[in-house]
Amino acid sequence: METISESDVSAIVAAGERILSERLGRGVRLRAGEVHHTGKSTVVRCRHINPPDDLPASFIAKRPAPDRDVPAAHSSALLSEWAALELLTLLSDGQPVAPRFYGGNLKAGVIVMEDLGDDAGSDTLALVKGNDPARAEAALVEHAALIGRLHALSADGIADYQRIRERLGAARAVTGLFAHPWPSARLQKSAAGEINSVIKAYQTILESVGIRAREGVREEIARVSAAVEEEPGPFLALCQGDQNLPGGSRRCDGRLRLYDFDCGGFRHALLEGLPGRLSWGCVMRIPDRVIERMEPAYRRELVKGCAVAADDDVFHRAMIEAAARWHVFQVLSRLPDCLTVDATRGPTTRRQQFLAWMDGFAGMTREFGLMTALGDAARELAARMHERWPPEVHPLPVYPAFRHELQ
Repeated sequence: METISESDVSAIVAAGERILSERLGRGVRLRAGEVHHTGKSTVVRCRHINPPDDLPASFIAKRPAPDRDVPAAHSSALLSEWAALELLTLLSDGQPVAPRFYGGNLKAGVIVMEDLGDDAGSDTLALVKGNDPARAEAALVEHAALIGRLHALSADGIADYQRIRERLGAARAVTGLFAHPWPSARLQKSAAGEINSVIKAYQTILESVGIRAREGVREEIARVSAAVEEEPGPFLALCQGDQNLPGGSRRCDGRLRLYDFDCGGFRHALLEGLPGRLSWGCVMRIPDRVIERMEPAYRRELVKGCAVAADDDVFHRAMIEAAARWHVFQVLSRLPDCLTVDATRGPTTRRQQFLAWMDGFAGMTREFGLMTALGDAARELAARMHERWPPEVHPLPVYPAFRHELQ
């Protein structure tokens, strides 16, 4: 892990002082507390010097890691987190889902937010890594419901979000079709040539491992592109992103809150709304009985801002379309590397996770009878890779809290 100089920390704290002084209309003096530095960002807990009774004793100042090719004012991570936290502070209904946003400074590349405290041991990731299955199960269900609250709260917030991004002076980037793990919705129709290129690339990769795409794959990829990549309709919501593990949460005043929105953006909600089946559950295994509690908890919250999610047919179709988008992404972006070499990715390996994605999606297509051409491809891919890759790749380990149940 990289280190950060005292002068850099001092600069972040000084920027925090300026941001808060301007926001609060009075002088604020801070001193650096704990400093956390990762490859993505530097986070400094800023202690308030002689805080008045009406202000918190500390704040969090965050600066994305420097990129020599991108000025701080145009850092995607900075702008994404700034816009997400400002929007959620604006929309807050008295039960916040994220830290309160106090402001930012584009030139310094720093934003200031509420300090959620030190109760790291009760966040979801810590609990699933622990040895108390009951607490881990409760945390997963609560976390899924919180994601539903995030999506419901922001379901009508795209116009406000776009105004914030426009004020920050950065055009919304449009990523390649099926090319980014956490893409913002395009909100426009993709060119036919781009969709055809994706379809051809998908078919070529299948053929490279001896699989011929079934009839219907072309139409299903085009449908997924329209429903997920382009225009999610009522399922468009602010998403936290970077949901590979059940992290990015912290318990504050007894309630779970989300933090870390540097991959945030408006996209199809179910890309991260089914973490038991997808994302978290494809990194390590979660018991089926827990997943069966997580999904209703998420959906009960989602329908408060997305009424159509109450309709089983509509919701199940949206589930499959979001899962199919992940399937196409995994085949195009992950499989080529997996065919060459395995590599550690978090607590498991890329090949283990790829097989989990294929098995999970194939099972969903059978369960709901939708996207069956892509589902057949996923099933054949999993079978072919089970034959090709060594046996130790096949089993996906379980989260430690459930190891006695699923061992």
